[in-house]
Amino acid sequence: MTRKGPTKTVDTAYGQGRLATARDYLDAARREVEGNKALGGNPAISLMVHAAIAFTDAVTATHKGQVNQQDHANAVNVLRDALGSRLPKDQVNKLTRILAEKDAAEYSPRRLSMDEARKLLVHLESYADWAESMTI
Repeated sequence: MTRKGPTKTVDTAYGQGRLATARDYLDAARREVEGNKALGGNPAISLMVHAAIAFTDAVTATHKGQVNQQDHANAVNVLRDALGSRLPKDQVNKLTRILAEKDAAEYSPRRLSMDEARKLLVHLESYADWAESMTI
């Protein structure tokens, strides 16, 4: 069993709701990247982080009836606990990469570039496709 932090027990409807929210965040992130060439990438990256968290919640709710609570970085451990050996390493890497941008995008004074946002969006889109396939 994987060591994990606080979780919350949820039902299938919760997972489906988080999946819908994840899709909304992904769509908003895409629009932000495509439509705001002159702005920094922080808002788009923040949306991507929240999309990844919501996609992860949808998967863990579907497979384990639990979602991560409090520490977003712990989402990887909750996902491992929910899927075990069925969790592909490349998806762990994508999720870890996306979550690592949370503090920089939301709390740092550093202005992230739209190029950084575009690169991260590629990881998110791949992760989202995988997560969608895991919630069917």
